[in-house]
Amino acid sequence: MNRSVLLSMLIASLILALSGCVSVGNRLDSKTKLKLADQRTQSAIAYYRAGNKKSAYQDIQQALSLNPNHSMANTYMGIMQWFTFKNYGEAEKYFRRALSSDRKNAIAQNNLGSLLCERGKIREAVRMFDQVSNNSLYGNRHYASENAGACLMRKPDYKAAEPYFRKALLVNPNMRKSLYFMAKIMYETKRLVPARGFILRYMQLMKTKAGPDSLLLAVKVESASGNRNAAASFAFKLKNRYPNSPAAQELKRLRY
Repeated sequence: MNRSVLLSMLIASLILALSGCVSVGNRLDSKTKLKLADQRTQSAIAYYRAGNKKSAYQDIQQALSLNPNHSMANTYMGIMQWFTFKNYGEAEKYFRRALSSDRKNAIAQNNLGSLLCERGKIREAVRMFDQVSNNSLYGNRHYASENAGACLMRKPDYKAAEPYFRKALLVNPNMRKSLYFMAKIMYETKRLVPARGFILRYMQLMKTKAGPDSLLLAVKVESASGNRNAAASFAFKLKNRYPNSPAAQELKRLRY
């Protein structure tokens, strides 16, 4: 049987089993409410990951009606407010509520950090990412380091961002965003040898999927390093793959 179909059947049976209980929620003891809230949250997460956002939202609402302080339910309500409904203020509210119940909820911390960064609250966002990267219970702490660095690049603050990307690359040397930003930082701060190393590693990983900005950076790095043939090769790829991009237009200024 198809795995997604089986998952849907399991979720449907769970909802049928719970529906009678929730309808009399006011008569449930607190222990039962907490258990049902956990079950509804897990059901919502499964729906959300399967792409069924309507059912996910309904289950999250029910979970929060059973336990308004459920940290993960508040987290996923925040995620849905942000990505599904584009309601940034509500998303921030739910992420903060999730953290008020569990201050080590790394998923809420990471999402709140990303949201704050998107809204231009860089200093607070970086503090949130720092909390995630220092959370020994979270297995993907290096992504929080990368997120902090990427957020600082919005200013841009090369000096502050660089240690975050180095920290991420120590854990996983193939983190593409970190490699790209390290190449950019090295180029902008006139350190051409490491700039070339980072951009070539990035290109090796991306192959034909490299975007216009990274191809333009490769042109600049190779040109500044005196490698005109390599620069021309990257310029050719940029003009052919992304002829109408701002990066391709900038090539004219660079005389490629």
